Amino acid sequence: MRSAVRKVGKHFPTAIISGRSRDKVFQFVRLNNIYYAGSHGMDISTPSVSFYYGNYKHQTRTIDEKIKVMLQEITRGIKGAMVEDNKFCLSVHFRCVNEDNVVVLKEKVESAMKSYKDFRISEGKEVMEIRPNINWDKGLALQYLVDTLGFENSTEMIKNIGRGFPIVVSSTPKETEALYSLRDPIEVMSFLISIAKWKKDCGYKKTSLFGMFRRLIR
Repeated sequence: MRSAVRKVGKHFPTAIISGRSRDKVFQFVRLNNIYYAGSHGMDISTPSVSFYYGNYKHQTRTIDEKIKVMLQEITRGIKGAMVEDNKFCLSVHFRCVNEDNVVVLKEKVESAMKSYKDFRISEGKEVMEIRPNINWDKGLALQYLVDTLGFENSTEMIKNIGRGFPIVVSSTPKETEALYSLRDPIEVMSFLISIAKWKKDCGYKKTSLFGMFRRLIR
């Protein structure tokens, strides 16, 4: 997979946007020719520079430590629960928590966080995310990166079938705003290799990007 992402990054401006800390994502990927946006887009790096969204670095580090310790304490008695420090955000994972205890865990976290008005809770796949209560998320990080890279507004780009191609990765059918789907990481890797090869061999001369997408994904 790393080789596939490297090839795509060579031919297209490429970014990975994650809820995990940027440092963790970089350790997973270890490529220097792409953009990284960690902590739901609050911690961004380009191939040449790193920066933060707004002036939150000092503020959130101080508060995060207090919240982190508190969450570790209240989840300690729930088997399988894990608190992950993602620099500007905290994640409470319950993938390994017994189903009967998930509701108890959520209630404890929600009750404890009521005292921290500067933070909000969102829920992902078997995880609760605690992050600063600011108008910033992965979508806005995407828009910022696309605008910074000189493309059109990312919202329009993604919605416009001629310019953007939202893809969901799922082995089973699901409700989604994405227009296309890939089944699993193997299909993702094959797709990335294919678009890199298309760009290298054909560019925009022999076939359109839209036509290439229609052939590669369903």
